Amino acid sequence: MKRSLLLFGLLISSSAYAVDNQIFITQTTSGTTNTQIDIEQLGTGNIVAGNTSNTTTVDNAMILNSTGVTFNLDQIGDNNKFLSDINSNTSNFNFVWTGDGNQLTGQWNPSGTYSIDNTTWTNTILGGSNTLTVNYGVGADAGSGQVDWEIDGDNNTITFNAASAVTHTGVNSWNSMGSISAADSSNMNVDWEIDGNNNNISAVINSKFVVHDWEIDGNYNIVDYVGINNSGASTGNGHTVNLDIDGSYWDIGIYQSSTSANDFVNFSSTGSGTSTTHATLCIIQSGSGSTTC
Repeated sequence: MKRSLLLFGLLISSSAYAVDNQIFITQTTSGTTNTQIDIEQLGTGNIVAGNTSNTTTVDNAMILNSTGVTFNLDQIGDNNKFLSDINSNTSNFNFVWTGDGNQLTGQWNPSGTYSIDNTTWTNTILGGSNTLTVNYGVGADAGSGQVDWEIDGDNNTITFNAASAVTHTGVNSWNSMGSISAADSSNMNVDWEIDGNNNNISAVINSKFVVHDWEIDGNYNIVDYVGINNSGASTGNGHTVNLDIDGSYWDIGIYQSSTSANDFVNFSSTGSGTSTTHATLCIIQSGSGSTTC
C-alpha cells in the first residue's frame, strides 16, 4: 500500500507576504511502507515539526516511521525551521532551503527501528547564516548510504554526525567525545560542495568504509572532520578523504583513526594566508589519539 501526503503551506498576512506557515507531523505506527511526502513553504518563519510543539518555541520534532520514504522539502524564505525524528531505510530525501537564518535539527534512526541502509539524502542550501545539526543513523547501521551537501552562501554552520551519538567538539578533542561504538556502517559516501565564505563544518563519520569528498570554494572556511571506528576494515580500504580547496585563510582539520594502513587523504589547494591569518591544514592519522594539531 502506498501512502501519499502532499502539503503546501501558505499564509498571507495583512502585509501581503507569507509568515509563520506551520506543519506538524506525527506518525507513530511502525512498519509503514512507501510513504511519500512533498512539502513546499513560501515566506518567513515557516515551520515543520511535531504536532505537540509549542507554537512559540517549536521545540518538538516531527516523527516519521516508514521504510521506502520519498520526502521532498522546499522551504523558500528566511528564518524557517525543520525539526525531524525519522526512522527509515531504503529511502530518498531531497531538501532545499532558499534563504537566510534557517534551522534544521534532525535525527535519523535514533531508536534503531530501521537500519537506514541504502538511503540517499540530498541537501541544497542557498543562503547564509543557516544552522543545521544532524545525527544520521544514530541507532543502527547506515551502510551503503549517500549524503550530499550543496552549500551556496556565507556564514553557514553545519554539524553532521553519521552512525554515531558522539558530540563533536573539534578535531583535537575526538578522544573525549564519549562512546564511538556503533553498528557496522560500511560503504558510506558523503559529498560536500561548498561555495561561499566563513562556513563552519563539523563532521563525524563512524564507519568501516567511507569515501568523503570535499570541494570548497571560498575564504575563511573551517572544516573539522573525524573518521572513526574503522578497525574492521581490510588493509587498503578504510576512510578515504578527497579534499579540493580553492580560496584563502581556510582552516582544515582531519582526524582518522588509523589501523593497518586503512586511512587515506588526497589533498589539493589554491589560495594563501598571511603571517597573521594562516591557511591551515592539520591531518592526524593515529590509532592512539595522542597527537594533536
